[in-house]
Amino acid sequence: MELTGKCKDEFKKWWINFMDQEMSIHTFVQQHKSMKYGVLIDFFDSVKYKGKGLFSQVFEMFYREKTDYFTYNYIVETSLDQCNEVYNDLADELRNEVLNK
Repeated sequence: MELTGKCKDEFKKWWINFMDQEMSIHTFVQQHKSMKYGVLIDFFDSVKYKGKGLFSQVFEMFYREKTDYFTYNYIVETSLDQCNEVYNDLADELRNEVLNK
């Protein structure tokens, strides 16, 4: 899973705030896959869309549809990929929702 576009830029800003210091993004990149997924879930759930965390919304949709056919890890990975796409498609709208809190 690799972040792209505006999502990648916003994640870098969030990472610095999340870590309370300018810890290199390379520190994140070097982490184990499961550690990265946990951090990405925190990032996407910090992004509210229509009042609910983005990852939670996407995960629920995929989990309901794919539970019988795929592993939990596959569903998490697919949900994270989808969150990246949704974030990039709705970046301006998501940013406005955050600003209007």
